[in-house]
Amino acid sequence: PTKAIENWRKAASLNPNEPKNQEAIGDYYYENKFFLEATKEFEEISKSNPFNYKLKLKLADSQFQIKNFDQAEKTLIHI
Repeated sequence: PTKAIENWRKAASLNPNEPKNQEAIGDYYYENKFFLEATKEFEEISKSNPFNYKLKLKLADSQFQIKNFDQAEKTLIHI
């Protein structure tokens, strides 16, 4: 698992304008129930991709999973 994250981070650093690598990191964290880490990844990506609504849904769901209900609601309102 750590090697996969390292590879995605390296790919993300080589092409910072392509958010799919960082999103893959968030997806990995989410699928493995590391919701706080997933939230951090999705928050970071959403700053540079404010109109990626699929990403916003992932962020809101991650926020919900860590019981940050107010922030999840705010994220959903901005979709």
